[in-house]
Amino acid sequence: MYEETVGSGNPELKSKENVLYGTLGSLLLNLVGGAATVALLQTNIIAGIAGMLGIMLGYWGYKKFAKVDYSLKGLWISIILAVIVQIAAYYLGLAIEVYREFDGTLTMSRIFEIIPVELRDNPEFKSAVFGDLVKLLIFMAIASVYVVVNAMKQIKAQKMQDAERRSVLYRDDDCDADQ
Repeated sequence: MYEETVGSGNPELKSKENVLYGTLGSLLLNLVGGAATVALLQTNIIAGIAGMLGIMLGYWGYKKFAKVDYSLKGLWISIILAVIVQIAAYYLGLAIEVYREFDGTLTMSRIFEIIPVELRDNPEFKSAVFGDLVKLLIFMAIASVYVVVNAMKQIKAQKMQDAERRSVLYRDDDCDADQ
């Protein structure tokens, strides 16, 4: 089987992973998962599946922007960003819900000022908010297990393949000396 790019079979000639661009790609595509969370929260649905979407898209974005096939670093960055984006999306969804409950009489900036005060002073509100947030993150973790396990298997297979290529005993399948 022929490699289509020059040096693609040689690990030393492949480009290095660009973590900064990968992180940017992960963040941008994690925002799609965050938007899905905000939308689902408006319909009173716990949006764990949107968290999985964030991890999947974030990891895909990381790989595309970093120009790598698989990356353990990229997977963890995508997971961390997905959690941060989901928490921020939940907070935004909560603010929108409060805005609707007050029929638009409060500005969003005022609502963003009120929520931390209510979280501190109102134990019932605090319990409801943190309960829903924990449920969101638990459902996100459960929904994401397959994505993470699959990515880890692919990363491990890629590392084994790269190690095999670097091996002194490695030979090309199409080499005449092998026959």
